[in-house]
Amino acid sequence: MKKILLFSALIAIGFASCKKNPSNPSQIVDVSFPTVTPINIYFSIPVGGTLPTGSQIASAYDSVYANKIPGQSYNGVLSMVVSDTNIHTNIPGLYQATAVARSYYGYLTTIYYYVAVTNMSSPFPNLAGTYMLVGGTSDTTNATVAPLASSVANGFYTINNFFGSDYLTSTGSDSTAVFALINDSTISFAGAGASVNWTQTGAWDLTPANWPGAYYYGVSGSVSYAPSDTALSYNGISYYKM
Repeated sequence: MKKILLFSALIAIGFASCKKNPSNPSQIVDVSFPTVTPINIYFSIPVGGTLPTGSQIASAYDSVYANKIPGQSYNGVLSMVVSDTNIHTNIPGLYQATAVARSYYGYLTTIYYYVAVTNMSSPFPNLAGTYMLVGGTSDTTNATVAPLASSVANGFYTINNFFGSDYLTSTGSDSTAVFALINDSTISFAGAGASVNWTQTGAWDLTPANWPGAYYYGVSGSVSYAPSDTALSYNGISYYKM
């Protein structure tokens, strides 16, 4: 009889431990990573300038739960929260920072953005044009430099053929990067597409939201922009304007 009573007590204890607590019900939610649309991920400020805000960098939206939360006026519009403590506005250079959107149930989407803190003695020069690789052959693809967003005001440029590929032996291996003018003689790269330790892997994805991290970030070089000999040099590679 004692054994039977003991077994019954164990059953009662087990049943009590599995009972749901009405004040803390289980909840299943759909995964909802915010949709982030970049507005501008390249910013240039003078030494001592004002840093960009999240609303200047990107917009964000929670499409899964917008207008679907019972009893709440949740329209799905989210704020971008910046993490910019590593940017030193009193020290010239190119800085990478992040902006984060958090969905209703805490799922995060993060993007990179870049701030060039500049110290120029004159207005930004126009470096746009076609450049030839020093020591290149007739097979070497020329580089094209163009102002980012068709404006030289903020000193950001895109450059294709970042590594001076030979178009006969390296078909489809063109690489593209973004750089900023930091001062009268220094450029610094913000990132795009492939790592500095480059290997041929095909065409690069130029869509900022899809860039795999911040490759190229931290590569720096020099620039001279006398009208007759404008030149760019970086990572052991030099181009002269044609």
